Amino acid sequence: MQKNYHPTPFHNFYHGYSVLHAAWMMLNSTHARSVLTTAEQLSVLFAAFCHDVGHPGNTNGFELATFSPLALKYSDESVLERHHCFLAFQLMLRTPGAEVLGKVSTKNGDLQTIRKTIIRSILGTDMRLHFGHCEALEARIATKSYSAFDDFDLGWVTSADVTNVDDHIESGKIQARDTPARNSVSPVNRRGSMKSFSESTGAT
Repeated sequence: MQKNYHPTPFHNFYHGYSVLHAAWMMLNSTHARSVLTTAEQLSVLFAAFCHDVGHPGNTNGFELATFSPLALKYSDESVLERHHCFLAFQLMLRTPGAEVLGKVSTKNGDLQTIRKTIIRSILGTDMRLHFGHCEALEARIATKSYSAFDDFDLGWVTSADVTNVDDHIESGKIQARDTPARNSVSPVNRRGSMKSFSESTGAT
């Protein structure tokens, strides 16, 4: 995966790893694990890690305006996000040595669930859709309508990049359900939690 992230100033491997860490913190510091299946939790982490793989450093607007090969391939709809999905599954299903999903069973629907959730989550990172997601989430929090955890929620978990999560939490727009959860993703505590995350994943 790292080899397929380009060394762009922002959308590089370290950004993908950082968003993976933020998703891991959300899963471990909120009630997400009580409403997500194991396959869905795995999907969220994979989606976070892969969500910008192969990013060329351009915006979707640039791709459309220049009629780029990617824009033509994906018919002008969430061009970069669809490219990230394509590369992610090429790697995780078809690339020798990286096919981590290659042996996941299709008989019980796990692979289908994982694929659907990853695609939904990565497409949710299209900034054209992002603010609508945030507004819908804020409305959901305000009305305490947590009874159903649906595709929208799954997509939002990874559609907010680390910077956006920090901005919303620090500005008070989104309040975590308890103080530990809020603290876990704040800039002040990220260094310690990143160390814990790296140790738990075996990263160096």
